[in-house]
Amino acid sequence: MRRLMPCTFLAIVLTLIGCANKPETAGQAADPFLSKNTGIRDQGKIMAVSTVSIPDGLPDPGPVQDRFASLIHEKLREKGLFVLKPEQYTKIWKDIESERYGFLDEATGLRDDLKIALAMAQTIDRLGTDLVPDGMLVASIIVVEAPFGSGRAHWDGTSQPIKTGSLLKGFVTGSPDGTLGALSLRISVFSVDGEKVYSYRGGIEVLSKMSGSEFVLVPRNELFKDDERIRKSVDIALDPLLE
Repeated sequence: MRRLMPCTFLAIVLTLIGCANKPETAGQAADPFLSKNTGIRDQGKIMAVSTVSIPDGLPDPGPVQDRFASLIHEKLREKGLFVLKPEQYTKIWKDIESERYGFLDEATGLRDDLKIALAMAQTIDRLGTDLVPDGMLVASIIVVEAPFGSGRAHWDGTSQPIKTGSLLKGFVTGSPDGTLGALSLRISVFSVDGEKVYSYRGGIEVLSKMSGSEFVLVPRNELFKDDERIRKSVDIALDPLLE
């Protein structure tokens, strides 16, 4: 018997694909699992994966999103999961929305839950019985507060010098402690019932470094150049889920 995708799950799919990121404080829960009965780690599961969202204002986001998405998909497939990409379900949904002239009640102007439920059933039909997802993975590149001291920032499973070479040596002596902005990859997983069951972050890189006695922003064209750091952030964020 076909298992239908609940409305709450589909709403998460549609809402979070283009969500904006907000700064997050340093530190995260030691246990990334928010529910103990997920079944997500079983072999052969189908995982719907959102487009990787990024902080507002980051120019030329496409190559960055594609690189992270490629690594996430690769890692999931290595563990035996079938990856359902955003274009495999959002286009179907948008086509159905267009066919139905939207999902608002013509008399009240409010959302018509019956229209949405019928559209959801059509979406499942067009996906086919073998492509109903067991979970939704939402990947986001976010800004976090990274603690620093002795010339290095430490956050979300990684660390990075905030000055290099001889400049770092002079900075370490009497160096203050504090926090600075950094980027992390956050992986969240939702069950088909719309419950968030997993959330964990992997640190990517800092957004500012010391120049003399002041902090300066890292130029955009110098961000996301270190493929090893990108790979490591994906591993950190996903490994607990896939162990």
